[in-house]
Amino acid sequence: MPLACDSLTLTYPRTGKRGVPQQFPRRLFEMLESESKMSGNGDYMASISWSDSGRAFRILDVNLFSKVVLPRYFRTSKFSSFQRNLNLYGFSKIRRGPDTDQYAHPSFLRGYPELLGQLRKCSKGSGRIRPSLGERPRTPPSDNENIVENNNNNNNN
Repeated sequence: MPLACDSLTLTYPRTGKRGVPQQFPRRLFEMLESESKMSGNGDYMASISWSDSGRAFRILDVNLFSKVVLPRYFRTSKFSSFQRNLNLYGFSKIRRGPDTDQYAHPSFLRGYPELLGQLRKCSKGSGRIRPSLGERPRTPPSDNENIVENNNNNNNN
């Protein structure tokens, strides 16, 4: 599907199940674009904005963002739910460089809504590996366990 971009509407490629557009990345992009335009008005205090490079975005005031901006675009005002969605779609918080402490994704760039089709919700199997409830992480034996094991080996000889 071609991408149409005019001053009022954007048409995004269909990327989800059965051709349904992925809602979170689209709404996040629209939110950043809209809030950036509104912050140009001297009376409006922005709580979220693109980085100078356009490769990341920052949340300037979490409380204001959660109470005012988030409910305008999503069905929640909980920042933790917003953060969970960022994680589900593979966004990461930058720890070094000019965009430090900002959220980024290689396919989420200012001025490139056509890249939103590359953002996919991560499957359950991908991401961090965590032990299941029945398994315990393997830890090295303590000194006492080594002593007991060595004594058992000496008795068997």
